[in-house]
Amino acid sequence: MGRSKTLGIGLAWLAVMGMAMPIPALSAAERPAPPRPAMSDIALTPDGTLQGQVLSPQGVGTPGLHVAVSSGSRQLASTVTGKDGRFQIRGLKGGVLTLTTGQTQSAVRVWTAKAAPPAARDNVLLVAGQSQALGQSWSGFKKVATNPWVIAGVVAAAVAIPVAIHNADDDDPASP
Repeated sequence: MGRSKTLGIGLAWLAVMGMAMPIPALSAAERPAPPRPAMSDIALTPDGTLQGQVLSPQGVGTPGLHVAVSSGSRQLASTVTGKDGRFQIRGLKGGVLTLTTGQTQSAVRVWTAKAAPPAARDNVLLVAGQSQALGQSWSGFKKVATNPWVIAGVVAAAVAIPVAIHNADDDDPASP
């Protein structure tokens, strides 16, 4: 086996191993966690009532939907929307809560009336069928695709494989 053929096969294997190796093994330093999506700040009324409305994707209030409020895996309260899609849930305290209605879920940061920041809204708006998906993205694929080692492996494979194929085809022509 010729030297260039061995080199080509070695580079091809190096490229394959570089693509197969997990990202943490190739990372030189810890990367900071990606920023979390901003949550909505909602101010409760002075008596601790969360006010909101559930709309259809067309912007029409949706009556008769069950709305549940939970903290972690524990359900705190629930109610049913009125004829215009509005709802009120009493007796809540501040914290990060998840609102669920049908397939729609949304995480909100709820504040007591006195502690609410100036930008906090006084009600929450849910759009039926459109969930707020926290932490779900293509960032994992993006990390792999933009990793310098993966890019180098793809480039090495793009160079090594054609060279190896060319060098492997060293038969003399059969015609005189």
